[in-house]
Amino acid sequence: MLIQKLDEAIRGVCPINHISIEDEDDLSTVNINFKDEATAQQKSDAQAVVEAFVYNEVKTYTPEEFFDEFTQEQWSAIKTKIKEGDINLEYLFDRLRVVDGVSADSQKTIVGVNYILSLGIINQDDVDRILGA
Repeated sequence: MLIQKLDEAIRGVCPINHISIEDEDDLSTVNINFKDEATAQQKSDAQAVVEAFVYNEVKTYTPEEFFDEFTQEQWSAIKTKIKEGDINLEYLFDRLRVVDGVSADSQKTIVGVNYILSLGIINQDDVDRILGA
């Protein structure tokens, strides 16, 4: 994921063929394969992108890990809402039973977690922790 994000950022300022990274913990090991048409300024801009690049790993969960983000009291409140006919919560948690993973930057995850917040089941600190804000 790091290499994809960095590749996208570099392509925004310079024409390149590809990049490689010898050690993902050390961005000084990034090798950029420039296209022939890349100007000296574009190459300099590409190097500046590498030097300024900050990679923030997106939080991902297995469904079980996602369930574990909620307290027993919160789960009880969620289950009560589902029993009362809240189809939005039912959909959200039924979907967790069929997916392999939950990405904190997924629009469905963001909307779902904020919906649970709007119901008063979780607070903003919970949202920030779950979404990695």
